Amino acid sequence: MKDYSFYSKALLTQGFAVINNVYSAEEVAQIAALIDNADQSNNTFRMTSDLFAIRKCLTEIPKLLPVVFNLKIKEIISGLLEMGILFQNQFTSINRNNQIGL
Repeated sequence: MKDYSFYSKALLTQGFAVINNVYSAEEVAQIAALIDNADQSNNTFRMTSDLFAIRKCLTEIPKLLPVVFNLKIKEIISGLLEMGILFQNQFTSINRNNQIGL
């Protein structure tokens, strides 16, 4: 298992961690294309001149799940779960509803 102690320290002290190289350029393009091609007519999509937001993004665009939860992100989440930094209940609703396979 990779050493995630650097990220765990950031998560514990700052509440977040920036992890580089989780997604390839192809995966980023695929994520962007899936969002661009999604039906944006309902009220969960918010767009103004300076804002674009999707409420319940993974529910609204379920095809994002296998791309967003790629092998790298699953390894990171699993590593942080094993270290006790993240807790399984933080992922239960996503896993139960969309079966990401952590």
